[in-house]
Amino acid sequence: MMLYVYIALAGAAGALARFGVGKWAYTAFEGKLALSTLIVNVVGSFILAFILAASIAGKELMPIDMKTAVTVGFLGAFTTFSTFSYETLHFVQIGKPGVALGNIGANLFFGLGAGALGILLGRMMGS
Repeated sequence: MMLYVYIALAGAAGALARFGVGKWAYTAFEGKLALSTLIVNVVGSFILAFILAASIAGKELMPIDMKTAVTVGFLGAFTTFSTFSYETLHFVQIGKPGVALGNIGANLFFGLGAGALGILLGRMMGS
């Protein structure tokens, strides 16, 4: 039962962190780009890949309940595909298909890149 509490608390923290990044990025970039979604997706991709790759390599970075809370709760609330989808479609609707394609490319390139880096570093933890 406590695992559910940990996931819920971590999810709340992830949601608050997501909100904070969104407010910061909107202010820093004057609302012109969908950078908050890109930032959380890249950071989240890295953290998830790092934790899981380290675990697979035999280096547990934290107890299993904490790992579940972080990966399912915090990262589940912190990262967002639905916002990415909406923002991309919004750019198309307002006549900016190039920005939409750039958003898709940036999220895929940097998200997968961060995931690959997380896997590499996570595997190194097991060595």
